[in-house]
Amino acid sequence: MAQDTPDGIGIDELPAVIRQWAADHDIYLLPALSTAEEQHTVCLEPQDITLGAFCGLAGALGARVLYQDIEEFDADAFTLIPRSLADDIGQDPEELLDEDARRRLISVRSQARPHHGRICSVEACFVHNGVAHIWQATAPWHDELAAEWLDFLALKEHAEGNAANRKKTPPPKKHARRP
Repeated sequence: MAQDTPDGIGIDELPAVIRQWAADHDIYLLPALSTAEEQHTVCLEPQDITLGAFCGLAGALGARVLYQDIEEFDADAFTLIPRSLADDIGQDPEELLDEDARRRLISVRSQARPHHGRICSVEACFVHNGVAHIWQATAPWHDELAAEWLDFLALKEHAEGNAANRKKTPPPKKHARRP
């Protein structure tokens, strides 16, 4: 069997070799590709590197500042428009929801309420040689609620589309029966 690399290591063995080499030399091993859209940003998550190792990396690279952003969950954000805006326009859009969408909205809000005020996201960041290294963790319940909210919005849009189509499409004409 031919070797995949010039140094005689098979391609399937390379990840283990790289991990071992990094460990032997006290080097932090990070994903090579950033999930960020910007070139000068590396986004990392707990499955990539632990927070402790991330902070160690910042120290090893000589970072003098570690930025943090702690986000608290706001259950009141699960609204179609702010109450003050609904008052200004004179109508609450929630009153226009069909029964399924209203039920889904109530369900999402009841799931969200117990988490109000809890930390939902933690972000740490340092900059080295013009590259921002960002580590972020999000509470699993927050991801689940965000998915539920997106499902609700899709249901709402679908219902609104059906209602709009019903308004645009005239009902079929009734034909008089002939005796």
